[in-house]
Amino acid sequence: LGYFRIDDVNQPDPLAPLTIAGSDRMAGIRDARLETPREFPPVTSIGDVVDDLVTDVYPLATVEWDDATDTQTLRRTLAVDRDRFEALRDLVTSYGKIMYFDHRGILKIVTPPDPTVSLWDVSSGTNGVLIGYDRTITREGVHNAVVANGEAGDQIAPVHAVAYDLNAASPTRWAGPFGKVPYFFASPLLTAYEQALAAAQTILRRVSG
Repeated sequence: LGYFRIDDVNQPDPLAPLTIAGSDRMAGIRDARLETPREFPPVTSIGDVVDDLVTDVYPLATVEWDDATDTQTLRRTLAVDRDRFEALRDLVTSYGKIMYFDHRGILKIVTPPDPTVSLWDVSSGTNGVLIGYDRTITREGVHNAVVANGEAGDQIAPVHAVAYDLNAASPTRWAGPFGKVPYFFASPLLTAYEQALAAAQTILRRVSG
């Protein structure tokens, strides 16, 4: 199923089986905060930044991109203070991407899939794989617009883009009965309108419920 570290091992009595709880490789990225701040100049490629922050934790790790985003340059200085994971997530989000470690232990950085396209239909009943389920619906953490802003104190003009949930069939659509609930994302890595819009659309898929 993947590469996991062991977090907890539990055995209720000497004859009982061991129950092992583990985390995938992203937990190591979260834990490995930088001992000292790190700075990347504007000419650094996106791929080099990711490689530096990831292989510092996993020297033999492989990073796979689904396009040529990794060849683009930062365009402005990137300073990473302490949080390695937040810096990586901010970076990939700013380019409309998501990241995860797959079953091979490889870090995948890809454009998120279309949430309207089904990848697998779960079968139930005789010979099915569904053995039970429960559901919860809440409006907590749900937003129907994402405002993405680029901000920094240099000569690059700040960018601004907004992605709305405008699907007429969506119960959380913008200006519908759900109300207007925007989410705000700001990053110095946003330097172009198209990039800011892609970031806003990626975040909207995650927070629109």
